[in-house]
Amino acid sequence: MKRISLKLRTKFLFLIIGVTLIPFLVISVVFFFQITETPFRSVYASYLKSKHWVERYLAHPEENDAVELLEKIADSRPKGLEVIYMSSNDRVLFSTVGEIGEGSLAVESDIFNLIRRNTEKYEFQIIPFRSPSDSGIFLVLTPRLTPVAGSNLKNILNNMRFFTIVGVPLVLILFTAFMSFYIIRSIRKQIDTLENATRRIADGDLDFTLDIRGRDEIASLARSFDMMRARLKEEYARRARLIMGISHDLKTPLALIEGYADAITDGYADSIEKLKDYVAIIKEKSILLEERIGKLIDFVRLETGDWKLMHREVAIGAFLKDFARRYSEDARLLGFDFNYSVDIPAGIRVSMDPELFQRALENLVSNAIRYSGERKEIEFKAYHSEEGIMISITNYGSPLTPEEMKLIFEPFYRGSPSRREEGLGLGLHTVRYIVDSHGWAIDVKSEDGKPSGKTTFTITINL
Repeated sequence: MKRISLKLRTKFLFLIIGVTLIPFLVISVVFFFQITETPFRSVYASYLKSKHWVERYLAHPEENDAVELLEKIADSRPKGLEVIYMSSNDRVLFSTVGEIGEGSLAVESDIFNLIRRNTEKYEFQIIPFRSPSDSGIFLVLTPRLTPVAGSNLKNILNNMRFFTIVGVPLVLILFTAFMSFYIIRSIRKQIDTLENATRRIADGDLDFTLDIRGRDEIASLARSFDMMRARLKEEYARRARLIMGISHDLKTPLALIEGYADAITDGYADSIEKLKDYVAIIKEKSILLEERIGKLIDFVRLETGDWKLMHREVAIGAFLKDFARRYSEDARLLGFDFNYSVDIPAGIRVSMDPELFQRALENLVSNAIRYSGERKEIEFKAYHSEEGIMISITNYGSPLTPEEMKLIFEPFYRGSPSRREEGLGLGLHTVRYIVDSHGWAIDVKSEDGKPSGKTTFTITINL
């Protein structure tokens, strides 16, 4: 059976509603019980039965013969109902009242005395009777509704006093205790789960999953906590890969420097020319090592937030045209065709950090040049659209695989072996960080074609 789970707000709402309605419900139930179980019930039933009997037999006495009617009255009269029948000459022909016997002569004073003495006990009805054989009147004495001891409303309320004083607080206590226990139990169980998970994380254990049930606010907190644990685990794994990548990328030039230094020490540089070559190689690898350490420092500054963005309003069209002109010259010196077009109205200005954004663009262009194939062509386009400012950089070389496109912005990722050249794999990660920090978006598309593929990075600047 599926377990019903309620939010904390709903549980407390039930508690408040219960405390509010229980007194009213208890009093209503007790009152109904008193009404149905006290002598009032039987008295009321007798009263209704008598009224029904009178309607049936005496409402239309002219339809019956006097003798036959009196026989029916004698056989079917309800208990407690009294009947006197007097003929037109005041002779009592039928009576169930001992004070006025059959055959006696009932004068007005006798009837009035009877009514006066029994006013509180009976209701009196005088019903005329006329038939072909006789005429007279019926005097019907119906038991009143209220005189039975313990049956009136005052007595009922007095009997309810004990139940109201004792029953209402008792039911309230039981209901409040049950709801409080239910709420505290659910909260405590979830808090214990969170406490145990916190201790495991504090001890360095991230290889577990929280068993979370329910939909209340604490269950939502537990799910968020478990998401934090999973992301923390992913972050630790990423940091481990980062350290391994740093170690590998710094170890290679260091090993070369150490090897050539040992070669010089061991006398392998037996000529001035060899010595100069070895020293030149050591210097080259030292410069490479310095560059990689500088990139790592920049990466750490970006990751830790030590690099504060310095925003200012920039005419984006002029900024991009100036960048494209400078890089078209650099690309020409490297033997590349750098085709660019910037179609942005002069009045559009964008709040950004120009230095960081220029670094992002430089990384994208350098990456495009590095991975271009035989078709040494780079396309740089910038234009204004409904989505904002669109900037695309396209090269023609080996296309990216779907797996590479998923990981290409991750730090220290350098793709398949065919694409692994010099570098730490931090360039595109830095680009994404800079773009994200400005609140913009970047995506990549890669298509396989002939004779080469096409890869395009697009930055969207929201206005």
